[in-house]
Amino acid sequence: MESAKDKILKKAIKEATKIFEKAKKSQQTSNQSYISSSSNVIHSNVTCDGCKVSPILGNRYKCTVCQNFDYCDSCEEKYSEIHKHPFLKIRKPEIAPVKILCAINENIPEFIPSQQDKINLEKELKKEVEQNQNEDFFSKVKNAITESYSSGG
Repeated sequence: MESAKDKILKKAIKEATKIFEKAKKSQQTSNQSYISSSSNVIHSNVTCDGCKVSPILGNRYKCTVCQNFDYCDSCEEKYSEIHKHPFLKIRKPEIAPVKILCAINENIPEFIPSQQDKINLEKELKKEVEQNQNEDFFSKVKNAITESYSSGG
């Protein structure tokens, strides 16, 4: 009985492998033109701060200094002299960073953060610290509850 199950399983795996390889070849052929054109890449839930297009198609340029500032290809080319911070070019949304830490030369006048920027940064850091403290507290509560149940109390 066990050998019959093994034979069926081996045959199913062999068939699935054939189907997978066929689908993979078909997808590679149909996607060659898609892959070669970066304009087919979609950065969902991201709005260009230049032309306000959403979502951004093609390359996305994320400001490494400002919290939430992005350009599309054409706006990066047009407005790079207006918004002088360094940008990170993101070709694929799945490789976009969650957080960026950027250190710039503060002796360059256009890079000196305004007082409001400093206040906003302090608020953000304080909020992050509070959130981490809350997470630590809730982790301790969860662990205490888990221990209580496992010990039968």
